Order: sequence, then C-alpha cells, then structure tokens
Amino acid sequence: IELLSTTRYKDPIFSLFILILYGPILILTIVVHELGHAIMTRRLGGDVGSIVLWPLGGFTLCGPAQGGAVSDLKVALAGPLTHLPQALIWFLLYVILASTGGDAAAGGFDRVLEIPVIVGSARGFFSTLATQSVYFNVYLFVFNLFVPAYPLDGGRVLASFLVAVGATVKKAAYTTAVTGMVFALALTGYGLYLFVAQDDPNGVFLALVSVFIVLSSRDLFDITSAGRVYDHPIFAQACYRQQDVLSGSSSSVGAAGSSGERQVNAPVV
Repeated sequence: IELLSTTRYKDPIFSLFILILYGPILILTIVVHELGHAIMTRRLGGDVGSIVLWPLGGFTLCGPAQGGAVSDLKVALAGPLTHLPQALIWFLLYVILASTGGDAAAGGFDRVLEIPVIVGSARGFFSTLATQSVYFNVYLFVFNLFVPAYPLDGGRVLASFLVAVGATVKKAAYTTAVTGMVFALALTGYGLYLFVAQDDPNGVFLALVSVFIVLSSRDLFDITSAGRVYDHPIFAQACYRQQDVLSGSSSSVGAAGSSGERQVNAPVV
C-alpha cells in the first residue's frame, strides 16, 4: 500500500526509500520481535516450533513453557520489549548521521517524511530511514503491548495476567475477547479516519488488522461460550486446566478437551 502510494510523487529514489523501509527493515523488525518470544520460551523450558511471517506480521509457534500463566506472561512480553533496544540502535545511528557533515542535509527527527531531504543526499536518505525505523519500533511496541486484543501480544498479556492474579480461565477468556472486540472496532474507525480524512494509506492496513482482531476475538468468545475454552491456543496448556481445578473452578470442556496433559504449539504474535 505504501509503495503504491509513492507513485504519485514520480520519484524513484523516494520509491526505493519506501521499499527498503517497508521491506527489509520491517521484516527484520518483525523477525527480532518473534525471536524475543522464541528465546524466552526456550529459557523457560518450552519448545519452539517455527517462526511464520505473513502479510499482517508474524507469529511464533511455541510449546508450553514451565511456570504456567506467569511464564506465558513473560513470553508474551518478550516480543514487544525487543522494540526498545531496536529503537535505541536506530536512534544512535540517526545521531551519528545527523552529527556528520555540519549542515541540515540530514533533516530533523520528524515523523513526517521530508521528500527533498530523502532524495537530496545519501545522508538525508539514511538518516530519515533511521528516524522512521525508530518510530516503527515505538509504534509496534505500543500497539502490541498496550492494545489488549488477541491475537496481539497485549491480548495474551491480559489473559495470562488475569489468570496469574486469580481469575478463572473462563472469566479471563471472556474479558480478553470482549476487550479485544471493543478496541478493534475503535481502531477500525480510526484507520478509516486516517485514510479518508488524513490521506494516510496506513489507515487501510490498520483497518484490516482491526477486522482480523474482531474476528479472532469473536472466535475466542464463541469457543468459550461453547465450553471449549481449553481448545483455544491461549489456554490450551495443561497448566490452565490444572489451575482452575486447584482454585475450585472448572470451565466446561467439550469432547476435544480430555483430562490428560497436552503438549501444544500455540501461536504468539
């Protein structure tokens, strides 16, 4: 979407800039994020199946880590936290580029793209690339961690935190599902506003992600309502069933939910 939007400027250097930013840099950022989940899973004694990249980002197939909901919380936090050192590295690169040359060719540390700066010099090109990469990582950190909607990390953080502090799995599932749908509907409206009123193509991507969140949250709600909450990837680990039993509350389990422990690979976005 971003690359297509650059055609109106008819500048190959600017198109190359967008291609690099939303190609290799974005892919690298997502891979590092997923490695954060994978490394934390391994440190906590779990298994990592694979890292999958797809049009809306990526996810890591992780087996159960030792430690129950608390470990799930750590695994969910590990991905978004990788954006902080990534943002710092890109910021240091910007400082280095901006401090060389002694003129304003590098441009300011601005979220708004300055096309004359980008196409004017190599230093302007790469310093702006570093600047946008900082914002990339800040946005992804906030979006993944502070939007409590499954399948974003914020949804998994909310679900595992609620169980860790004593909520039943059923209550945690319903809370995560409803919260996700509410936030996603708000984000859909905001995405459409960005696209229509601000002429920002990112609004289309945000709206598409929000629709996916609504569908995923509705799926969690329906599975929980059908008494199959332990079949959902968030709660498929045996520790959640055991924790409900120990607390004296047991969510209904359908035919697919047996009483024995299961080793599952659950996706972590």
